[in-house]
Amino acid sequence: MDESSKTVPLRCMRIILFHLLTGNQVVVRSSNRSAVASLIDFLAELLPAECRDVIHYSDTYREAYECNLLGVSPRARLPLVLASPPEHMAIVNLFEFDTAEPVDGDVLANVRVHAWGSWKNTTLGTEIEKVIYWSGRGEWTGVDRIEQLRATWLAHATHFLHFSRLPDAH
Repeated sequence: MDESSKTVPLRCMRIILFHLLTGNQVVVRSSNRSAVASLIDFLAELLPAECRDVIHYSDTYREAYECNLLGVSPRARLPLVLASPPEHMAIVNLFEFDTAEPVDGDVLANVRVHAWGSWKNTTLGTEIEKVIYWSGRGEWTGVDRIEQLRATWLAHATHFLHFSRLPDAH
């Protein structure tokens, strides 16, 4: 998680986290399959296993009901998105600025990340931002905190699902 967090600007991370945590689709586009897979794996770590459907790379767009994390070729046709940022998805483009061998095996070291989409602050997103911020500065890895956030999120989601299934009292 450490290396990926250093290559994603905070503004882009906020867009990505908002869509990831609210159940929207995050589409990562690049011709560099390894960079796409690396970023998708990094993002998948933030979600409980029960909340992620991943397609690491496809030559065609796949609908949101098929996956919430999707890697695609830059030639893949995405749904028509108007001039304003999309409300239902984040589109993440990876641009290689250096074709040299990755430093220490980090395939995202030579990639610039640009995310397009709407953004609103979420409590969980803010907590994950804090973990990423501090782990990127070597203060602590944050892995335990991410696991704690995932467990809490899953418990809340399960609790909500239980109450949404209760019979109507009327």
